[in-house]
Formats: sequence, structure tokens, C-alpha cells
Amino acid sequence: MVRVAKPALALRSFVRYYVHLEGRLSTPVVMLPVPARTAAGLEFVFGDPFEAWSGDLASHETVHAMTVIGAQTYRRVQLALQGHVENFLIMFQPGGLSRLFSVPADALTNQHFEAGAVLGRSVERLRSRLGESSSFAERIRAADRYLLRRPVVRTWHRGVTAAAGLLLRSRGTLRISSMADSAGLSVRQFERRFVSEIGVSPRLYARVARFEMALESKLRSPGVRWVDIAHDLGYHDQMHMVHDFQELSGSAPTDVAPRVELFTAIEIGGAGPRAEAAALERR
Repeated sequence: MVRVAKPALALRSFVRYYVHLEGRLSTPVVMLPVPARTAAGLEFVFGDPFEAWSGDLASHETVHAMTVIGAQTYRRVQLALQGHVENFLIMFQPGGLSRLFSVPADALTNQHFEAGAVLGRSVERLRSRLGESSSFAERIRAADRYLLRRPVVRTWHRGVTAAAGLLLRSRGTLRISSMADSAGLSVRQFERRFVSEIGVSPRLYARVARFEMALESKLRSPGVRWVDIAHDLGYHDQMHMVHDFQELSGSAPTDVAPRVELFTAIEIGGAGPRAEAAALERR
């Protein structure tokens, strides 16, 4: 069972949505590849421990009880789920996690860490409150209360954050020079600030945003051909899209879409990054 909900209105420029994932697996182990994604997240595990395997399955580790996860630019890990699965996730808007916790976004990209070591011990108190909650609604209220008390970093550049939101809404098609002009920065300044505040370069962020949208389009309309999705999203041709999929997920579109359906369904359930990104422009 997957449930998705929006945060309190005052948090929507920082948090995309909350996710509750729960169920008992009927098979011993389910391997779930984690593709590239624009959102950073904070995950709390309340069910059976599970493992994160490297993309080539050469090494693995047990996932922490609470983990902070940066934006991903390729299929770095695969999750080996088993038994009783019960996770609560906070998925952040571009720069949202860094603005709330004063952590450089680029230090988290393609990484995951034990959350308390990076975000502070107060996250342990949040985990306790979440664990004591008897419903998804109670967990949402606990997360809202905790995040609303966080001091917001004021040195963030509003134009850069707004540009990241616009990239999501535009399917990654905006020109960097135009976004830099709108932010009142030179292209070099804009690119440097974007990496620091969002975690990746604007060009790579745009590629991942378009990749996410391609997966979302296929799940929403399974009958649509990949070639039509490629055309609609502005790829030069279908092979250009296939190349992006291989770099960002490790597989061709027809192979990866069914395997990452859970992540795409969560995006749709949370109204998708583009539907929420408008909040960034109002902050």
C-alpha cells in the first residue's frame, strides 16, 4: 500500500509530499532499482530491515533506520526488500532539504547517510514521534510540526530555487542563459549557485526532470508509444531518449518502466514535481 499526502501549506515550497509505504511481500526478496531522480528525501524505516545493493550488485549494506538521500543522477543502488515493509518518507522540493537543515545540496548528491549524523540529533526525536503515531495522518501532523519549527536558511538565492521549479514544470526545456538573466546572475554565477543549492548542474537537472516526466507519462498513459513520448518531451529522436534512459536508469525505456513503477506512482500520487513546483515561484 502506498499513500501520498501534501504537507502543510506553509511547507510546500520546501516539501513536495509525504509517502507512507507499507505491506508484506509474498516473495522472499524483491529487488527495486532506484533510478535518477530530482528530489532529495528523508526516509524512516519501521518495518523489517532491508538492504541497499550497489548498481552492479557487487556490494551491499543494511539501510539505516533513518536515512537522508540526495538527488540521484544515475541508478546507483537497488533495494532488496523483504518481509514486512513499512517506510515513511519526506520528499523535498528543489533545495528544500538544504534550506531547512543548512546542508549543502551538492554534498548529498548521489549519496545517502545516516540522517542523525548529517541533519542533527533532533531527527531522532522526529523518528520517535513517527513511530508512536498510529496512522498516516498522525505521522503527517508530526512531520509538519517538526519541519515548521526548523529555522530557514535566508542566504538562498530565490531566483535559483525558482529556476529549478521552472525546469520541473517545463520538462527541462528552458535555456540556462534565460534562467540566469531572470535570476540576475551571469551564466557562470547561476551554474555555480545552482550546483550548490540544488545539488547538480542545471543541464543535468533538466535531463533528470525530463526523464522523470517520460516515466510519468508512460505510467499515466500505458498505451502511448515511447516514440510519441520522446517527441512530446522534445528529445531529438527516440534514440536520444533511449540514451538518456540508459545513463539515468541503467536500462532502456521498455525495461526500466515496469521496474520503477513504484517511484513513478508515488510522483503521480503526490501530484508530480511539476504540479507542486509553482509554489517555488511564490517564495
